Amino acid sequence: MPLLALARLLAAPIGDVDIFWQLRLGDLMLDSHRPVTREPFAATHWGEALVPLSALAQIILAGVRRLGGWPAVQIVDALAWTGGFVAVGLAARARGARPVRLALALVLCLLMAMPFAGVRPQSFAVLGLGALILLLGRELPLRLTLLAGAAVLVLWQNLHPSVSLAAAYLGARAAAGWLRHRTGRRTAPPWAETLLLPLAGLAMVATPAGLAVFYMATLNARMSTAMGATEWLSVLDPQNRPFLPILLILNGGVLALLGVVRRELDLEALAGALVFLLMALIAGRFVLFWALALVPVLAAGRHDSGPIDRLAPLLFVAGAGVIALAASVRPGPRFAPDLPIAAVDRLAASGLAGTVYASYPFGGVIADRGFPRLRVAFDGRYYRYGMDEWDLCRAAMAGQVPVSALVARYRPVAWLLSPGMDRPLIEALRTQPQAWREVPGDPAAVLFVPAGAGSGRAYTPAFTSQSWNSRTGRLSSARGRQTNQ
Repeated sequence: MPLLALARLLAAPIGDVDIFWQLRLGDLMLDSHRPVTREPFAATHWGEALVPLSALAQIILAGVRRLGGWPAVQIVDALAWTGGFVAVGLAARARGARPVRLALALVLCLLMAMPFAGVRPQSFAVLGLGALILLLGRELPLRLTLLAGAAVLVLWQNLHPSVSLAAAYLGARAAAGWLRHRTGRRTAPPWAETLLLPLAGLAMVATPAGLAVFYMATLNARMSTAMGATEWLSVLDPQNRPFLPILLILNGGVLALLGVVRRELDLEALAGALVFLLMALIAGRFVLFWALALVPVLAAGRHDSGPIDRLAPLLFVAGAGVIALAASVRPGPRFAPDLPIAAVDRLAASGLAGTVYASYPFGGVIADRGFPRLRVAFDGRYYRYGMDEWDLCRAAMAGQVPVSALVARYRPVAWLLSPGMDRPLIEALRTQPQAWREVPGDPAAVLFVPAGAGSGRAYTPAFTSQSWNSRTGRLSSARGRQTNQ
């Protein structure tokens, strides 16, 4: 089943808009040999402090891209994601799960998790949780478990700042284990989970971000929720309604399988998985981790392992190698059709330098393929911009902000707009052919450049301290001095 998931991931086009700026940050770190701590992309925040998050994943994926291009990036990401499910499958077999039952568990859980897969550093978090569950399932000597666990937790946090998930999982397992121990239903105390819990807490700050990771995690969650990012909304939220029927059907299968294995349940593993179910009721993105942690629960058993357990890792490696090789040479587009790759490449080759006012999902592509000549007014990092800026962005999308006001604030050298999101703004720019010329050629985006572009003229933007007042529907008066970049 993980091999089928791997093939499915590698067949899908790259569609995550944030992976582009992530890889450009990785490039900058590879070139400078240090974390990026100053904002390099956002025009109105250029040079401000930047907390480095997922730095290790960004470096790895940027290095992989240099070696093998985007196909290699997609392969490494997919291997990390499916590797998490291979790990929990091995953990289940280490505890005696029957192959048929394990296969059913993997089918249910992979179907539940696939909608939340994408080329992004979060794939390393899937691998991290899978490795942690495998480590606990192997029941190694305590000292070895703690040493290996500490390494997994620190690497996980540097790859993706989500070791708080490990802390929640370990805490739930430890609580259930101590309860069973105190009631005489478990012989040995749950020392592994108990001692790994504070190590998870220490791992949270064992990155270049340090203590700032807590502020950034809170800010990102708050801003993502405020902006209506579907993965940060509850699975019961109306915006996630299209996913709800399939989730209910799959979780019905989960309940049925739990009924089958009820006499062999690993209650500690079940307690850890239930933490992610509760999280998913708050934010849908945690369905992925609920599905991952469920595999050893649903595949519970008390049966001896066989030769297949020694061969399974080798079979997966061989199969993954064949699939990855086929994916690396497959023809056809590598990117989703709604990404403005052609338009950004044309813009980057135009010689223009300065700020591009773009639909915020397009900002990551510009940051990657247009750096360093082009900067962005907005991108997909909700935490990078204040709510007053997002109010301005949404008002501009609705056609409520004059083009002249946006020009006064951002001094754009080009506009790259979504036909679906920015129709009113596109129509407003089309009424000003004396100032802006539309450049055709990319169905994913509408590109405008200065009417005189091509004469060799280029300029860098000037920014004012004006902000959008959502109550008055106007830009506030400028305060403070104007800053020229």
